[in-house]
This record gives sequence, C-alpha cells and structure tokens, in this order.
Amino acid sequence: MAESAIDTILASGLVAIFDYHWRDGGVADNTSTYSDPSVLAIYKSLAQKYGSNPHVWFQMPNEPTGSGEFANQMTIARAVRALTTNIIVIETFGGNYPPDPYILNNVSALKALGNVVIDVHYYSGMVGNSTSVTPILTEVSPYTNAGFPVILGEIGNSLKAIGDSPGGIVPSFTAIKQGAIAGALYWAYEAYGGRGDDASVRGADGNLSNPYGLEVAKGIADLQLQKAP
Repeated sequence: MAESAIDTILASGLVAIFDYHWRDGGVADNTSTYSDPSVLAIYKSLAQKYGSNPHVWFQMPNEPTGSGEFANQMTIARAVRALTTNIIVIETFGGNYPPDPYILNNVSALKALGNVVIDVHYYSGMVGNSTSVTPILTEVSPYTNAGFPVILGEIGNSLKAIGDSPGGIVPSFTAIKQGAIAGALYWAYEAYGGRGDDASVRGADGNLSNPYGLEVAKGIADLQLQKAP
C-alpha cells in the first residue's frame, strides 16, 4: 500500500514523504509505534526500495514524548541512513512543547546522520488573525540556529480561533516567503475537528470550501506565484 502511494506521488513529479504516523490512528499509541519491530522493518524495506531516489524522504513516526521514544527514533533513523542518503525528517518532542531537549542535546548525533530536517508541529501561540511571524520563529529558531532546516509538519486550528475569519495561517506562509523557515509547510488532510469545521482543511462538501481550507489554498498559490519566472 505504501509503495503504491509513493509511486503515484513520484509519477506526479512530487516529493514523497513516508511517515508511519502511528499504528492505530490515535496519538496515545505513539509509544508502541516506536517500539514495534515491524515498524522498523517497514522503514528498512522502503529505504532499500527507494533509497536511490532522492525524491523519497523518510519521516519518523509521530511526536516522540520521552527519552525512550527519542532513542527508538534514532534507531529507525540510523537503520534508514545505513541504506540511503535521502532526507530523514526527525520529529520534535510532543510536536514542540517546549523546544525539544532530546534534539538539542543530540545535535552532534543528528548531524552525524547527515541530511536531516526537523519537523515542528505548531498548534500554539497564535490564535486569531495575527500576521506576526515572531511566535513561529521563536518555535523554530533553536533548530535553525543549530543548523537544521525546519518544516512545519502540522499546523492546527489553534492558529485561528474557531469561527474567526481567515488569518491565522498567513504568518506560516509569510515566514516561508521571507526565507525565515528553510523548508516547506504541510498540514493534516483532516485535522482533529472532523470534516466541515474550522479545524479541517476541507469543507463538508469535500472541497477546499471552508475558510481554513481556502486560506491554505491561497497561501500555496501565493508561494507558487512568487516562484514563477
């Protein structure tokens, strides 16, 4: 199943990021995801198959929450690195609450892996229609200062108050446009609120029709226009 999805993405000319997010679809199962030998085996199998294609990235499972899970994350990352030089995306502690002490205390080990990107899940600090990039830069600067590119792997509905007009996502795209974040921005296809509310990218009709989804679409369009010749 993963191979089919990766092949489809590659055929479309896109970068495929493989992320075994969690085993049972629930954040409470992060620990068993990291400790499950079958998860490690899947990463190794995909790294063997796609390791020669630099357009396949390997993202670690969702939000490790302690030293044991960070150690398991490093075990998976090292196993992938033994098979490919492709980009490895390292997850921050609990998303990013506070800046991850395990990453910051293991900068040398992560740099030894090489070709590492740090993934920050940003759900805090910017409610409503603020257009300031400062809170985002505060979140990501410990990693960029350490020399790692950063992507905002998830952005949540707490970036805007439920029911507010669009605006909360704008700083994320602004930070990318300004080069303040050295990477891309992506988000959950369906955020926790479920289809049709402001936590979801899509509206009840399945399209990008609610304010949050429209704002995401506009941000992507703006970035593409900026890159156009």
